[in-house]
Amino acid sequence: MNIRLLISLAMMLIISACATTKPEYRETAMLNPEPGFRGDKINAQVVKVENESPNNQKIELMLPEFGTSINSLVVRDSEGKEIRQSKPYEVINDPDTSTQGVILYLDKKHSLPFKINFNDQPDN
Repeated sequence: MNIRLLISLAMMLIISACATTKPEYRETAMLNPEPGFRGDKINAQVVKVENESPNNQKIELMLPEFGTSINSLVVRDSEGKEIRQSKPYEVINDPDTSTQGVILYLDKKHSLPFKINFNDQPDN
């Protein structure tokens, strides 16, 4: 075989592998919605919990360093079931204070331990 054909085949294999790679998700430990609570997995911390309305709460989490953005995030209960957010999450990424995290908007009936799964890898 000639060298161009080998290079072309190698490039096709690399492109194919990249296209089928699933995003890698990071996961926190179970977190109690209490200010100061720190999970023992990836060191996520609950910073603030505020009542937004009689039925909704705003929960601010500090997360360990991640990329420039979070591409997807799912909140789960202790059984692994998804907890729907009342509003889309917000990403906190302040390079001046080196603060990174998220703000979640949850129904108060979910005032129970929860964890988040998030993907901070850039989209392909």
